[in-house]
Amino acid sequence: MDGAKTRIKTGAAAGTRNTARTGTSRAEQRQKYLKAKVALALYSEYGCVPREDEIEQVYHLTRVLYKAVLGTHFLRKQQQESGQLVLF
Repeated sequence: MDGAKTRIKTGAAAGTRNTARTGTSRAEQRQKYLKAKVALALYSEYGCVPREDEIEQVYHLTRVLYKAVLGTHFLRKQQQESGQLVLF
């Protein structure tokens, strides 16, 4: 029987990713993952399930702080390379 020798590839072996099946992009998945981590941290801190607006508020604050810290780090590194920063 020829059917017994052929293998059906599924998942990563077939070259498809999980994102192709669900239709969500990688960025959307990362956002959902970060929101889930925020919700878990809020639950762990306060002991109750956070509301959707609380999760959104902390999520946006997290993104802003990340960009602020990353931006200043990048700017400082760029200034240091160009010799604009005084090293004490």
